[in-house]
Amino acid sequence: MSTCTRKEIKNQRTPKAVVECCDFLLPFAGETFGSSRREVDGKRIRYRFYNGTMYKQLKQRLMERKDVPDEETAEKVITNAFEPYFKLFDKDNYERAGFGMGVGRMLQFLLGSTTIIEV
Repeated sequence: MSTCTRKEIKNQRTPKAVVECCDFLLPFAGETFGSSRREVDGKRIRYRFYNGTMYKQLKQRLMERKDVPDEETAEKVITNAFEPYFKLFDKDNYERAGFGMGVGRMLQFLLGSTTIIEV
């Protein structure tokens, strides 16, 4: 197990905020596969999103657009986009997990390349 900090990963509610995840590292390529148990508590998911960097960055990007006149409009756009997802977790807390694979890094390892740019 490794320690991860991604927002959607389930936090074990311990003082050190350890999460359940696993990363597969390959020589020269680094993290190639990753998986983790996902958060199921809707309130925690919402809180972590609205108080995290992703929300701040989205709001900042939206406010740079000409069709978004102010901060309040940017916040409404983000809320309208994400609330349907958050509502999925309001009633049923189904355990779930996620997985990702870096195809470029896998090819880097298989081809014996020292840099991903060559792949």
